Amino acid sequence: MLDILVSLISFLIFISAVASAICTLIILIDAFSEGVIEGIFCLIVPFYIFYFAFAKFDHGRKGLILVLWFAPAGFYILMLLLGLLLGAAAIATM
Repeated sequence: MLDILVSLISFLIFISAVASAICTLIILIDAFSEGVIEGIFCLIVPFYIFYFAFAKFDHGRKGLILVLWFAPAGFYILMLLLGLLLGAAAIATM
């Protein structure tokens, strides 16, 4: 049963990573359409893409794109918390 759960979670993480990559491309295309400098800043300057995505990104489905963009981070945090809880439960049963 645990193997199936791990496989399912791994699949969901993979799908969310693919969706995040697609959303990153959408944001980068919009940045380059605003100007070459905006696109280069998104590629080179650390964290500028976050500023652009929240402040300047203009798309009809902005909310959905940003949620899918951050989905892998949510899964990783969930897995970290789940690992901490399972580790604490294993220590408590010793």
